[in-house]
Amino acid sequence: MIAIAIFGSIMVSIYACWINIARGIKVGEIAASSAQRGRVALHTVEQALQTAQCYSYNNAYYVFLADSRDERFSSIEFTARLPDTFLGGGYFGNQVMRRIAFYVKNGEGRQNNLVMSQVPLLDANEQKDPYEIVLARDITRFSLEFWRPGDKDFSPDFVETNQLPKLVRITMGIGHVNNNSSQPSQVMIRLINIPCDSALTPF
Repeated sequence: MIAIAIFGSIMVSIYACWINIARGIKVGEIAASSAQRGRVALHTVEQALQTAQCYSYNNAYYVFLADSRDERFSSIEFTARLPDTFLGGGYFGNQVMRRIAFYVKNGEGRQNNLVMSQVPLLDANEQKDPYEIVLARDITRFSLEFWRPGDKDFSPDFVETNQLPKLVRITMGIGHVNNNSSQPSQVMIRLINIPCDSALTPF
């Protein structure tokens, strides 16, 4: 009886360890998948910004808009000459000039998602529904800061709508810490340099 009791306690311990290992593996896989999706999302934003276009004589199509009124969730909209390999490019064929926007939108399960929308430039002012893609889920922060040469510092405000910022810093938070809706479990920061000749290409 004593041997059976000892054997039973050992089996219970082994089972408990196995359960903890399985849970740890699952949590690790979820975190790794979330981090990978976050990196892909930031790369997509970077690729779009590096192909941004500005033409001050046609500001109706080329205006650069950044909204940082919400401290946690910024949004950005601009015109870009996107490569064929850009995410969702097959949907637009040869219409490489598109208005593109990045913003946080509430999704299923009350999670905030980072969304990218695109619309061909010629259709931008015709109130057509944009093509939306969810880049990352469970976003707790998406903030944008723009380099101001005069201040030699970054600012969340960018009011020069007829030109492009030279440098953009993006901070993205994913997941939550202990169910805290405002504290991300992962934080990614990306510094993006916009080429200086992007303001020279007219439509």
